[in-house]
Amino acid sequence: MTSTLFKLHRTLWWRTVKKNPTVLIAGAMILFYGLLSVLSMAFQVTSPEALHAPVAFGMVAMLILAMAMPANEQQITQETFRTLPIENLKPAMALSSLWTSRAMLTMVFTIIWAIFGFTQLPIGQGILFIIGSVIAAATTIVYMDVIAKIGKSRKEILGLIGGIGLIGMIFFAVNISNTAAMDLPLDEVGAIAAWTPFGAATGWATGSIVKLLIALATLALGVWLWWRDIEEAPVQAKDHDKADLRIPLVPDSPSGIEFARSLRYIFRDNRLLLSVLVLPIVVVVLLVQSIAQGVPEISYVALFVCALISGAIAVNDFGYDGPAMWVKMIAPVPMGRLVLARHWAHMVLPFLTTVIFAVIVLSLHGVQEISIMVAFASLGVLMVSAALSLLLTTYNPYPVAPPGTSPWADKSGYSGAAFVAVFGLMFLGWIPVAPGAVIFFMGQHIIGMMIAVLIPAALYAGAIALVNKTVANRMPRVYEKAGVWVN
Repeated sequence: MTSTLFKLHRTLWWRTVKKNPTVLIAGAMILFYGLLSVLSMAFQVTSPEALHAPVAFGMVAMLILAMAMPANEQQITQETFRTLPIENLKPAMALSSLWTSRAMLTMVFTIIWAIFGFTQLPIGQGILFIIGSVIAAATTIVYMDVIAKIGKSRKEILGLIGGIGLIGMIFFAVNISNTAAMDLPLDEVGAIAAWTPFGAATGWATGSIVKLLIALATLALGVWLWWRDIEEAPVQAKDHDKADLRIPLVPDSPSGIEFARSLRYIFRDNRLLLSVLVLPIVVVVLLVQSIAQGVPEISYVALFVCALISGAIAVNDFGYDGPAMWVKMIAPVPMGRLVLARHWAHMVLPFLTTVIFAVIVLSLHGVQEISIMVAFASLGVLMVSAALSLLLTTYNPYPVAPPGTSPWADKSGYSGAAFVAVFGLMFLGWIPVAPGAVIFFMGQHIIGMMIAVLIPAALYAGAIALVNKTVANRMPRVYEKAGVWVN
């Protein structure tokens, strides 16, 4: 039976891959960049301890990918075969876990680095390093499978953590590739990683049986979690008290309730929350670079970028409403009020982030004319970004994946409408501020600052007036486009 089920998994897996070639594309990209990383770190290995750092990096990277970008390649699950008289699916599930793109890639990287490590160590330690590499690969595959089978509510949390980790990985990779001075001290990192669950599997090859115990305990915990098959644990219905949607200082009106509901929901939907968390991550990384390199222009550019992408969370409000949009359509409240309430709820956190960032920039680089101009211009860019997002959600809505979907696995992001939205924010958001900047650098500082704010403010007011006037008539067409989820 195990052999039959495994063959079934292989057949269904290959059909899935043929129907969804993005699996192969994603695998090819992971393979390409993984091999580049392996090659670059191989040239930096100067001691046995340095061999453990890439093992730890690889395990962390694969687990972050499993959380942020689920591959969904597993075909043998308890849920699928629950109604069939099959007593034990565990052996087939274990074998099928090895026949997935990321498990195969993990084994490829493991083989390459194990062979390289063997050549860098005495023969005895080299053999232990190979054994440790096998343990590390098994641990990675087991935990990737555990993440794939975890329950929906916890998967949303892991997706959020993975999304933040993926953003951190991107920034880390960009800095490492562009700054020669940031070469990693692999020997120091490896010496520390060897005492952690991520590097202990190979760490024991260069000393201390305790590291082996750490690695085996980590693997045993993963196997235990996998064996419990936590996704299939009985779902217990919980009685929830009715939530009070009101927020202090917000009026108890239909638009006030919509504002409060939308603001609260940001923290429950990782699709929206990740869009908000991107801003402080970008801010912190670029501020650190600006301070470390003594280049204030980096923080100035970062402030503009922060304001520019602030509208991203509100660029498709109707799409995130999805099938529930009909509630707004039949509500005895002017549609414009509800649209603006939701829009402003989504713009609150980006607005606060941009303002706080502007204050920090002024504090770090002094209250001088150029920094004040940058602060004013960033507020102008923020208003343009908000105006564009309001227009785009009304005139360029597109369906998105249902709640609980990882933002990195949301197929709606590949649509032409999503590209138009991103293009509108990134390439048009700064244009209305440009006249004020030009006048500022021509010597008319006060006038330049005022124009950099007044033109965006006028555009924002115009966008609000236009949406208020037309949104009610557009709702049937909007609902036709965005009233379904993308599967």
